[in-house]
Formats: sequence, C-alpha cells, structure tokens
Amino acid sequence: MNKMKGELIQELTHKNIYESVDPQKIIVQFQNDQIKSWVRNFTQKGIYNNKISNMVFDNLNNQGIPTPFIDRYSDYEQIWRKLIPIPIKIVVRNFLVGSYADDLKVDMGHYLPEPILEFFLIDPYDNIPINDTHIKSLSIIPNHQLQFLYDQVNRINRILFNYWEKLNVFLVDFELYFGKDENNFIYINNELTPDYCNFWEKIPSPQSNHYYFGKHLNVNSDIYLELYIRMIK
Repeated sequence: MNKMKGELIQELTHKNIYESVDPQKIIVQFQNDQIKSWVRNFTQKGIYNNKISNMVFDNLNNQGIPTPFIDRYSDYEQIWRKLIPIPIKIVVRNFLVGSYADDLKVDMGHYLPEPILEFFLIDPYDNIPINDTHIKSLSIIPNHQLQFLYDQVNRINRILFNYWEKLNVFLVDFELYFGKDENNFIYINNELTPDYCNFWEKIPSPQSNHYYFGKHLNVNSDIYLELYIRMIK
C-alpha cells in the first residue's frame, strides 16, 4: 500500500502532504492534532476527518463540483489530484458570530440571507484582506476565473448549507481554497471538515424561517465522530 507514497512535501497542523509515484497525484495524510489549541485532543480525529471529507467530496463531485479527491488510501490517507494552488483564501459567512457580530452590532448568530464572502491573499507570513479590485489590478487571477470562483463558492455553500441543515447542524462559516491542474481547470483544494468549517447545533424554532443556535460544535473534541454518526444514519 505505502509503495505509492513518496517524499513529504508539506507539513501542516492537521495534515501532511506527500508526493506519490504518479506525478499528477499526492497523498494527503490527516493528523490527530487539533488545529485549535483550546480543543481537547481526540485520538481518532484523523480517521474521522478522512471519512467525513470523503463523504463531503463524493457529495460535491456528484453535484458537478470538481474536488481534488480521487480515492481513499488508508484509514488516515486520501489520494488527491496534484494542483497548483491559487493564492487566495475565501471565507464564506452564513451567520455572524463572535467578534463579527459585536463589531457590526447585530445579535449573536445573525443569519445572512446572502452570505458574505471575504477574500485574502495568501502570503507566507500572513493572509492579507483583498477585494475584487486588488485581484484585477494585481492580476492575481484572470477575470473569468474570478467569476468562476464566485459561482463555485456560492454553489458549494448552497449544497453544504442544505446538507448540514438536514442533519440539524448549521454551517456558520468556512474557508475555501482552490487550485488548478495542468489544463488550468479549477478544483477545490481543501477538505471541508471542522478544520475549515465552523459548525453549530441547530435548535428547531417554533417560528418558521427563524434560526436559533445551540452548542458551538467545534468546541467538542469529538465533533468529528459526532458529525460522522449523523452523516451515516
């Protein structure tokens, strides 16, 4: 099995990236370390991160959203397409929580009928807030690719928001990264699990079209197991 895995390319808080014998593919190995230091360690986090991202990627692929996922490789590993990263991070906000709600003087958990999209230029030392004019003026990506990202982000958000809401979970906000293959075709370039997503428990409301929050799921060290159980029921 491990004959396919090559040299370590990149070591991150929650995953390691390895070369593979196929130059067009990489091996992603999920780690048990928590990305947030204030969350207790869950020893099987990597296994359930693998399972959750596998199912989310399959869902998106089936609905025409290109993802890097090719196959499961082991309990902790997946085979992905090797992509050239687009140096932009996109944060999608469906609700305003924490300091964002305070700064904008709205109630905690304020629902946004149209999500807020925030763009950041990925820098080795920081993420720099940018907008459309930065992207166009600095020629970070062509205009047609920027429009494609907008369309994909909104489609991904609708699919995932509806999916998680059916499981009584709110997708409050999340991060998206993208990459291009050798033909300039654009794919998602990160897993969509609690490492990149902010999940809250939904409490059913007696009033239609009104949202309530329960617990902040990401403070639960076993969130990976909890989400996976909901996904397979």
